[in-house]
Amino acid sequence: MDSIKYIGMDVHKETISIAVLDSGGVRAVATPLSGAGPEPEYPATMLVRSVRHQGQIRWKKHEVFLSEVLWGERVGLLPTDERWFTIYFSRFPIARFDSRKLRVLPFPEEKGFCIADAGEGDDLECTLRLDLPKTLL
Repeated sequence: MDSIKYIGMDVHKETISIAVLDSGGVRAVATPLSGAGPEPEYPATMLVRSVRHQGQIRWKKHEVFLSEVLWGERVGLLPTDERWFTIYFSRFPIARFDSRKLRVLPFPEEKGFCIADAGEGDDLECTLRLDLPKTLL
């Protein structure tokens, strides 16, 4: 089973970079750091779920593991068809969800993601460009 694992976080100046490891390698997500900040807001086209204490979200009375890193956060699920959803944290797509098999899967390697070799003590530098749905812009 593919899983998404949190491997590190770097706070630099006014940006926070989160590195996750999936079957495609290390992926970085960078976002501005503004203190605690407001809760992410999601458009009406998304289903919103809260991540529970063991990193799980509820889906039709089932517990589905997403990531312990997101415990206490809200995520948005954007349907792509009757079966598949894209999971967003704030405005960042972080994974795919198969609603039939109740599995969270990593994205296939795409041009919008930065693949970085992040080792201990290395700075994670990456320019991240994502093709976001118009509802999130």
